[in-house]
Amino acid sequence: MSALASGKGGKAEVAVRARTQPWSPTVELALEVVPPPGWQVAAGTSLVAAGPGVLVNLTAGLQVLEQADVRQLPVKIKFVLEGTPLVVEDRFDVSQREILN
Repeated sequence: MSALASGKGGKAEVAVRARTQPWSPTVELALEVVPPPGWQVAAGTSLVAAGPGVLVNLTAGLQVLEQADVRQLPVKIKFVLEGTPLVVEDRFDVSQREILN
């Protein structure tokens, strides 16, 4: 997110780490960034399979506008279990650089 922090704009990447529980069935995960108006988003993460007790890295790219002043960036994480999707929404606090939920 250095393009956002610098105010210069340009390419940025949002990365999220997700860990399944040791007792978890295998699920598929994907990340999507919900950009402010005018921003361009690269395709989100394709579905990534995660077995029990696995840490996965999900990334999504975006093009940040010059002089952007966004404090929070909405993100969606999609979980798919046996073909049934569940979407969780949260906000990435740009100043914190980390979601702790």
